Amino acid sequence: MIYLIDNSNNDYHQHTITEMFKLRFKVFGQTLKWDVKEKNGLEIDDYDHEHTNYLVYTDSLGRVKGCLRFIEMVHPCMFDGPFQFALKNLHDFKRKDYWELSRLAIDQDIDENYTNEEMQLVGIKLLQAYMLFGLELQKIECTLTIGYPQVIQFYKEQGLIFESLNKICLNAQTNEIIEVAAFPTLNYCYDQYALKSQLSSKSNVFWYMCPIAKEFSALT
Repeated sequence: MIYLIDNSNNDYHQHTITEMFKLRFKVFGQTLKWDVKEKNGLEIDDYDHEHTNYLVYTDSLGRVKGCLRFIEMVHPCMFDGPFQFALKNLHDFKRKDYWELSRLAIDQDIDENYTNEEMQLVGIKLLQAYMLFGLELQKIECTLTIGYPQVIQFYKEQGLIFESLNKICLNAQTNEIIEVAAFPTLNYCYDQYALKSQLSSKSNVFWYMCPIAKEFSALT
């Protein structure tokens, strides 16, 4: 199951949100050793605010196994803070219908109920759900993200149409490089992504929504 969580329904999903923040600390704080804000085992930063949206993937037992965060760029986002140096023309992207995608986290700990095959699809399904959000619920002209080049290359191979905007070396000794990339949220982009990822086409994805819960039930 993939849940779409925003300010309108986050009270209903408090347990899921807490487990999402735990997963983020596990991935970014403990595994990747990033310098992140942590309190009581939760990774929460300044960009988890009232304008933030989340997609959260849960397995067959209801455990949170993946998540991502997205914010319209007219609101405070990571390009305003830790990565404000990443784009010289940032003001060109601080506009309505331009969104920042961040904090994609996937649980790597597999078991009999969360197999390696399922784990390999979590990120692909989350990106598919995000593009559906941009096509069906919210007009999104462009999405910006920051990630390791190998991660962005993986999604390119799955059919996403990325444009590289900048590459930055964060640590010369370890050769840690991040890439700023953008992709349009278009029907063509989605169809190519779904085709190469061997996921269901847009016509076969159903949205079940009500005031307190939003679910992408067909993407499980």
